[in-house]
Amino acid sequence: MIDPIADNDADVLVLLEHYRSRDRGEALSAYRLNVDAGSRVRVATAPIKGKATFAADTSGRVLSVSVLDNEGRHHLYWRRDEASDWSELQAPAGLRVEVERILPDGSVLYAQTQTSGPAQSCLVRRAGGTLLGGAVLGCTRGSLNVVYSFDRREPIALRVYENERARLQYLESAHPDRAILQMLERDLAKDSALYLDYTRDGAKAMVKVMSDRDAGTYYLFDRARNQVQHLLSSRDKIDPAAMSPRRSLKLPAAAASDTAYLTLPIANNKPGASKPPLIVKLKGLYGATAGWTWNADTQALASRGYAVLDIDNYDSEARRNQTQQTPQPDPAIGLAGTLIDNLEWLRKQGQIDGDRICIHGEAYGAYLALTAATQKPSLFRCIVDEGGIVDIESWRKDSFLSETAYGRSLIALYMSGIGSTLSSPVDAVAKLTAPLLLIHGRLDATVPFGQAKQLMKALDRHDIAYEKYIEDNEAHGFYQQAHRTQRYERLLAFFDRHLGRAAAKAP
Repeated sequence: MIDPIADNDADVLVLLEHYRSRDRGEALSAYRLNVDAGSRVRVATAPIKGKATFAADTSGRVLSVSVLDNEGRHHLYWRRDEASDWSELQAPAGLRVEVERILPDGSVLYAQTQTSGPAQSCLVRRAGGTLLGGAVLGCTRGSLNVVYSFDRREPIALRVYENERARLQYLESAHPDRAILQMLERDLAKDSALYLDYTRDGAKAMVKVMSDRDAGTYYLFDRARNQVQHLLSSRDKIDPAAMSPRRSLKLPAAAASDTAYLTLPIANNKPGASKPPLIVKLKGLYGATAGWTWNADTQALASRGYAVLDIDNYDSEARRNQTQQTPQPDPAIGLAGTLIDNLEWLRKQGQIDGDRICIHGEAYGAYLALTAATQKPSLFRCIVDEGGIVDIESWRKDSFLSETAYGRSLIALYMSGIGSTLSSPVDAVAKLTAPLLLIHGRLDATVPFGQAKQLMKALDRHDIAYEKYIEDNEAHGFYQQAHRTQRYERLLAFFDRHLGRAAAKAP
């Protein structure tokens, strides 16, 4: 859904995309859908192909569209009314500009994000159809997340991450909902992040409170009565007080916008506690990031006495340079070197046992983990490859993402710059010295099982022992509860053998 249309109870705006439409050269369109009859009428079509984001005013007129084209370039278009042609608005150099919302008075909220240097986004209010002038309402590191009044007509705050937790950064506003949000944050989310979803009439709000130790608690707020009612808690069998806090960690060798989160076992808050071993967790396909809020894997590992380093946007510098047209060295080579430098720095900070480190990568994160482990084998006690890419060229050919123009554009967008200078950790497995656990779903179409087979074949060729957990009826990620349980059991047993107390005395 694009927009619920504040001034229309019968219709909503939706985006429809037919399978392989971009292969047929079709641009995306917005439709007005009648929620009672199910009928729809096309009201806007993007002027070019690519991933389109439409914006409408409160009456439902689609006046703006931003498009990420197949070459990774951003375009912003505006029109005076639905009968007018689209005109492209040229963003100033170094900025990406998108429409955040069209307000009832006709003014427009623009999200302006720096495309080079430290990542910063600003919310700017100005007239529609121009990128000149206007008032800057607020700025934050990373992408914008705007919190609105209960009627969705006025921006009240930006959600920002600061001092190791999320908070609301309030904008200058005389709207009465500003005081209500401040009250809800003070009473319900002193050390947590506050998320809200309003009823259509703005009379009630679903309030979600979550933090690094709380997976999510839900309340219903009645605006007229000024009352809060507890509804439910996610994972209500888990006591937030028993969870380990996560804190942001600025790594010295990371790009200016990159952040990592270090979770230390709660027992380490006690005087005289021994330094915990470290598990480095790397996500990675298409910009997957770690965050400050509660994470099941991280808390499961911390509960067993492990410190966990989750890296956020570890490949952002490579993605910022991805528009280069000439072949570049495989980004993983430099990224792995940066990771190793950061781990060497962390070892000296006195918070972890620097002689006991394992690395756990998923998807492209596994590619990076294996690359790092072949660059400096002595740094790691063990390696986990979960649903991992091990050879870029064969992955590009075999992944279902290559079946569509959109999928191919994603591959080019996030894995570009490597051109003819591809490398593969498969070719360097002979350098591996740490035990390896391979986890993969045989039905995986995103990172096909053939990637795991390539790795196992290379390991067998060099007589390198490894463990594996291959699940026949899972794909990219395990979803059946029995398989999720077994995954945890295999992971924890593997880490316990190579990092736990039994391994503490290993040379």
